[in-house]
Amino acid sequence: MQHDKNLKKNFKDRGWALIKNVFSANEIARFREIANQLKSEQYSADLLGHPLTRTILFDDRILNVVKQLLETDELVYFGDSSCTISKTPGAAHFHKDNPDKLNGNGPDWQEEYPVIRLGIYLQNHDKFSGALAIRDKSHNTNDITAGSPFYVDNQVGDLSVWYLTTTHAGYSKRLKLAPNFFLNTSLYRFVPDFMFVPEEQYRIAYFMTFGKKGPLLDRYLRYLQTREYMVQAWKKTKYDQSCFDFAASKNIELIDMYPKVKDVDESTLNRSHVELPN
Repeated sequence: MQHDKNLKKNFKDRGWALIKNVFSANEIARFREIANQLKSEQYSADLLGHPLTRTILFDDRILNVVKQLLETDELVYFGDSSCTISKTPGAAHFHKDNPDKLNGNGPDWQEEYPVIRLGIYLQNHDKFSGALAIRDKSHNTNDITAGSPFYVDNQVGDLSVWYLTTTHAGYSKRLKLAPNFFLNTSLYRFVPDFMFVPEEQYRIAYFMTFGKKGPLLDRYLRYLQTREYMVQAWKKTKYDQSCFDFAASKNIELIDMYPKVKDVDESTLNRSHVELPN
């Protein structure tokens, strides 16, 4: 992928980007096959830990995008990735993923946030339900009502990317009578299912998170160590030497979180968000 001088500017201004035609239709079809194979194997660890998905996670096209957006050639990966298969529609609510959700004067809001997430959706959402929803230009405030909400109209082969500080919802729905009208996600429960546009096919997505070395990344990792879901995920992820070798071949610093959490008592962890002290 060539360097796009406007990509960084637009991403910094709006807090998200949709990069078109990164993968071919054949590649996406193969990604679906791999996802279903992982499900049959009952594999639930991160993408680096499986030989079939580590090449997706560290695909040069993805890494080039991340390097442009984080403005560094020295990327950090810490085991935060997944392949999700949803045979039935999931929940949707606007939220942010960074530590400072309540404190608008916290460290997360003092500088450009150095952690971003990417999503490869393996089906079209430009006319179908199941799309990622985002509040435009919402990445510089902790107010989750700020920014105009919209559907990310991804098509097969596109790559979605957003700051962890960007307000987003994971599983939006479109109304049949007005598919481009954004219905507040809090109202979904009042609308009968037959009034929504169905999905093109059951939803499969790969998600991956990368950071740039620094205090805010360190703080984010400290925050994740307080969250039950992430500690459980890290406990499933035991890297062998091939994982470290592959990361090194891509010039990626791999932080192995398993040794840090393997003995953690999960009863001490938070299921939902609890604010970190500054």
